[in-house]
Formats: sequence, C-alpha cells, structure tokens
Amino acid sequence: MRIIAGAYKGLKLYTDKKSPVRPTDDFTREMLFNILQPIKPGALVLDLYGGTGAVALEFLSRGAGFVYINELSDDSIRVIFRNLEHAKVLDRAQVTKSDAVRKLKKVQKEGLRFDYIYIDPPYKKGMVKRTLTAVRFCDILNATGLIITEQEKEAKPVDLPDLVCYDQRFRGSKSLHFYKGA
Repeated sequence: MRIIAGAYKGLKLYTDKKSPVRPTDDFTREMLFNILQPIKPGALVLDLYGGTGAVALEFLSRGAGFVYINELSDDSIRVIFRNLEHAKVLDRAQVTKSDAVRKLKKVQKEGLRFDYIYIDPPYKKGMVKRTLTAVRFCDILNATGLIITEQEKEAKPVDLPDLVCYDQRFRGSKSLHFYKGA
C-alpha cells in the first residue's frame, strides 16, 4: 500500500498482516480521490473508522489541513501512528480511540465542522446508516461538505432527510457513495 498522489506520493504505508482490518486499497483510493479532486486546500477531515490511516494520509497528501482519525482497535491505532510518523505529519492529525457515534458527539461539543467525512466501517453490520444518521443529527458537516461511505457492493445508498447521495461507484466487492446536504 502506498500514497497515490500529492506531497507524499509513493510513500509506502504499513499494515498489520495479522489484523482483520480491511484497508482501502490503492485502486479504490485512486477512484475516490479522482472523484473528489481538487481537495479543498486546508480542508478539515474526519475519518471515523481509520483502519491503517491510508485515506486520512491521502487527504493530507493532497492538501487537507488537518485530519481527525477515529478507530476502536488498539492494533489499528498503532499502525495509524506508525504511518503518521513515517509521513512526518503527526502535527496535522489527531487520533482517538472511540465508538464512532461517541466521537461524533464529542466533535459536536467541540464545535468542529468538517469539509469531508469518511465512513468505512466493517461491512454488513448496518453501521453506515447508524453513523450517517448520527452525522446529520450532530450537524458537523460544513454547508459545502461531503460525506463518503465505503461499503459492500450490494449496499444501497442510505435515504435520510437533508442528505442526498449524488454519486456512487463500484470496484470489485466495494462501493463508494458520495453524499451532500440537501
């Protein structure tokens, strides 16, 4: 795994071979960022299910200002810190260990508003709808902000008031859904 483009292009990323975490592969990240380009300079990003930190690092490489990475697994958090150190961007990231919905409530209390929110929970556990509902309830997305979900290919876009799925893409067994405020 590596960073695809931007300031850290080609940087190899660490993974935990023994981990059940399914990192977002290079091709899926390339598809994701081809759709999002250009990344808003200085953007504030929230990655709610951080995994290896690859998506958050790709955002930083392409011009985001700061990333908040949330993850529940201690092993994954160690990998995230290792990748942030390797890229020398510890000063542009905050990593927390929390349930995603609890993290959303915390950032709401802090008054944070994000340009991009990335949601890639474990597949087939119904977590995308729960997380999207919490994002809308907490009102932490900027007016022009975008939410991206990665889930199994069969997953349908989530239908929520004030949230529109404006694009969806498929690659292998995965799907990416892109949302914005209505």
